[in-house]
Amino acid sequence: MSILKISLSGIVIGVFTLPCVYAQEKLFVYPNIQQSAEQQAEDRYDCHQWAVAQSNFDPSKALVIVKKPVRLKVGENKSSGATAKGAIAGAVVGAVIGSRGNDTAEGVAIGGMVGTVVGAAVEQEGKEKAREEAREQARSKAQEHEERIAAQNRQRAEYRRALTSCLEGRNYTVR
Repeated sequence: MSILKISLSGIVIGVFTLPCVYAQEKLFVYPNIQQSAEQQAEDRYDCHQWAVAQSNFDPSKALVIVKKPVRLKVGENKSSGATAKGAIAGAVVGAVIGSRGNDTAEGVAIGGMVGTVVGAAVEQEGKEKAREEAREQARSKAQEHEERIAAQNRQRAEYRRALTSCLEGRNYTVR
């Protein structure tokens, strides 16, 4: 009994080369009625073509989708500079309030400190918001990637079922 094994190198049929069609799972095809090597190659090619038509998936042309980390740049902090702006605004307000009691310098200092604290909090909130937006984009891209992998796996399984069906119909055992 001869064995037809599908491998990474492919099968040569006349002037055509049939690339590996299901490398992740080693597919073994055993002839049940002593089909010749030529007949095995012809059946294998015909069944491959039929399985591609049935499943709309050609593993010889499929892209390999690899899981990989998603990395995105954190977007611009729209609150950037709020610390300095807060310090300036606080100093101005402090100067106005301090000028009423003839203590402008103290008003500027207190107002500047309060403005700096408030501005820093606003700026930090902007940084956190930009980071969260980047995380959400990364989650979305990762989800899309997972969906592409799942869709390709479903197509690959459909192809394998069709190929197995065809080969078994031509008196081969497929494992």
